[in-house]
Amino acid sequence: MPVGYTRTLADVMQSAQLLLTLGNGNQRLVDISQLGRVRVRRPQATQTTACQ
Repeated sequence: MPVGYTRTLADVMQSAQLLLTLGNGNQRLVDISQLGRVRVRRPQATQTTACQ
């Protein structure tokens, strides 16, 4: 029964994170939730990658 969540082929719920670095060195972290909601924020100073 479809409920609108994103799932992998193995039927596992998934979300995504994209770490974007702009030409001036500023970074933004784009979070996409299982429901498809998008949030853009500045990454933490200690965060070197989007994967945790």
